[in-house]
Amino acid sequence: MKLYCDGDSWSVSTNDIGEPMGYHLAKLMGCEMENYGHSGKSIDKIIRSAQRHVLSNKNTCYMIGIGHTQRFDTSTGEVVDFKYPYLSMQSEKEVETVRINNFVDTDKNFAKQFIKWFEYPFLEYQTLSKLVMLHDFLLFHNVDFIIHNLAFDYNYDLDYEFGKQWIHEVEKRPRIINFFSDSFHSLMEQENYIPFNFEKHGWMGHQTGPGHEFYAKYLYHKWQSINE
Repeated sequence: MKLYCDGDSWSVSTNDIGEPMGYHLAKLMGCEMENYGHSGKSIDKIIRSAQRHVLSNKNTCYMIGIGHTQRFDTSTGEVVDFKYPYLSMQSEKEVETVRINNFVDTDKNFAKQFIKWFEYPFLEYQTLSKLVMLHDFLLFHNVDFIIHNLAFDYNYDLDYEFGKQWIHEVEKRPRIINFFSDSFHSLMEQENYIPFNFEKHGWMGHQTGPGHEFYAKYLYHKWQSINE
């Protein structure tokens, strides 16, 4: 059995101190790991990668980590030169991911207006709607999987008109876990696993190996309870 792991930098960055969460998960589950996560990976690219992998692979368990919401994908049709040492779908090599805040470095007036169009609640609930569809796609293909939250706890707001229905849809699907509590970052803060780049990013930073190992054990227990 192979273990497909995906996510953005929060899933793989350790500052070369210890191993990332996928390594620990594979060890706990007795699987061979395939790591498709990399720094800057968008949620849409994570979803597409998992779907493409399912269509062409068997005997695989999927641990799909959902990270930073403020990224979107674009393409000129030109192949992007990847700098990271992780696996990637060939079909994604013409897709480049841009972080919304990067526009601040090019045109501040444009960036201020552009960022106004992307409020956090909208991005979070838009993500949940996509994850419901990903969940059902994976279920249809009869694979073992968990979709988990590498970021922070999402806002549980039943009065937010755009998103309130998605709360109920997510709650019906036990394989979508820890989006409203026990997210990766909230667990790290609760357990006082301080990011190695805390001075620059605060609690939004990246963990070393011990934090990844703790979270891997959390995911492993979730996976066990779902499959009992």
